[in-house]
Amino acid sequence: MSTSATSNDLTRRLDEAVALYGKLGLLIDDADDARSRAARAIYGCESLPSWWLIGRSLVCAIEILAWLHHRIESGATFPAIVILDRYLPASCQDSRRKVPWDVPPGGLNEDLREYCTQLRAAVERLLFAAGEHHPQLFVELETSYPHRLPPASCTLERPLSWKTRNPDLLYRLRNKIEKVRLREPMSLLSFGPGQGVGNQVADPRVCEQADWLSSIYWSTLQELADSLSANASGPVVLLTGAGASFGASRLGRGVARTDLLLEEACRHVLGTGKSENRVKPIRPQCGCSALAPWEIAERHEPKRQPTNSQQTPLEWMIGEFRQGTPISRISWQLEEVFSTKDRHGKGVDPQTLQAFREGFRAALHHHDHGFLYHHWLLAQLPWTQIITTNFDSFHERAAVAAATSKATRQRRKILRLGNRFPAEIEDWHTEVSDRDRRELLQWSRLFKPYGSLLAPLPVRLAAEELLHAKERFKRTLGTFLTPDVEGTLVVLGHSVRDHFLNEVLKELQGNADNETFLQRIRLIWVDPVAFDRAQHARPGIGPVTLQWDLWMRQMLACRQAGPFPVNAHEFVYDLWRVYVEATQI
Repeated sequence: MSTSATSNDLTRRLDEAVALYGKLGLLIDDADDARSRAARAIYGCESLPSWWLIGRSLVCAIEILAWLHHRIESGATFPAIVILDRYLPASCQDSRRKVPWDVPPGGLNEDLREYCTQLRAAVERLLFAAGEHHPQLFVELETSYPHRLPPASCTLERPLSWKTRNPDLLYRLRNKIEKVRLREPMSLLSFGPGQGVGNQVADPRVCEQADWLSSIYWSTLQELADSLSANASGPVVLLTGAGASFGASRLGRGVARTDLLLEEACRHVLGTGKSENRVKPIRPQCGCSALAPWEIAERHEPKRQPTNSQQTPLEWMIGEFRQGTPISRISWQLEEVFSTKDRHGKGVDPQTLQAFREGFRAALHHHDHGFLYHHWLLAQLPWTQIITTNFDSFHERAAVAAATSKATRQRRKILRLGNRFPAEIEDWHTEVSDRDRRELLQWSRLFKPYGSLLAPLPVRLAAEELLHAKERFKRTLGTFLTPDVEGTLVVLGHSVRDHFLNEVLKELQGNADNETFLQRIRLIWVDPVAFDRAQHARPGIGPVTLQWDLWMRQMLACRQAGPFPVNAHEFVYDLWRVYVEATQI
């Protein structure tokens, strides 16, 4: 039926999802928009939580449901959602023909008919379990063709009860889940973890990460929500990076991955036009092929520029792309690619660099429309200030949209988080008086030290430009987070590998030792690989060169809130739910 490798991969990923989050979502659907369609109806955003697994074929669906049935029979009680489509291909490798597996038509080969029979039996067992023995198991059967009658030769006594695919169907499922009133950590409507069972997974990294997530996730969200409340003291500063602006699909809102933007810039230089693939939706990966963040890093070692190469990083990147190598498969640093000189002092051709910058900015403009759902939620939280190294305008647009339905006083507070602080005045004038800065801060709490697409000025990309912006970044971060004030810094979707940012953070620490500094400034780092990177920063495993890694290592050892290995939208969604409950708004 399927290869043992595929079966083992599916089983391992199912075990990991339950181990890390204590709950499971299964979407058995091969449509390219299935993931975003389900996410919008159930969660109101563009992407499903990480504990959802997608099956795109009969073979994978049989494997997935067999695993689930085995766990139910063995006494597992974790909550789960299962959404099944009626028409599926036989396998992920051959998706040309899709068949209604509950009532297979004539003319099918013996293997395909057997797949349909097995899946039908598995679904009947699942429906029986959901109705009688497992109140926390929710199953929905949806299709675009619910009224297709079985052939006259069909002998089925109980046809499956299909429902017409539409947004209301899954929205009603959301209401049904809310009525169950599961306690929050186990809620199927939250993105974060419940009580994981990581000891059932062989991979020690999954066990350790499951234990870490379940121990700090909800308590830290509650503490952060309390800090954000109106009666709390101390600044709460939000720093967002590229990971906070990535879109779930190329047709939806959000910026494309940086490697795709660089490919567009390469095409602009080479004169090959725009990518045809850029306007196509990203095909969701089936559970038999999806990789964890650390697996991606291990299986795809990037190609590095030879140390004896006479080319500049920009020339080498364009050359590799011309030969057909995807930018995602080569090693690069953005500040080196855009620099006017390489590490050996060799100058870059000005015309090539200018064309590359123009192509990169044009690609950014192409994606800079609307805003992501979690930006809209962020805009309604009372941050002391927002700092972003991104160039897009999502924070600005989200703040305007969030302010439209608020009372006047709330509207002003929200709008100032979308009103960019005019940092250019600090470049044009030697000094800005404290009085002028205080006046500006009354209306502007959004800081963009590297530039903005809305400003008629070049954005800062090259190493020499970032060095020039270092002082601006230092003034920005030190506006509210000062050595004599206790506060919180939330880093959302930023890798914090920027050496200039690490130097600024080190200066923020001042003369205090790490322990004293971390007691004064609480650090929360939201990134999918945060835990794995903090683990590898331990002594004896690898060299530690960044100040950020030193702090994360210490916070991990002390079991303090620090690395949060989740996606940006997942963290924001759950923070908003906790904040609303805490403040009763």
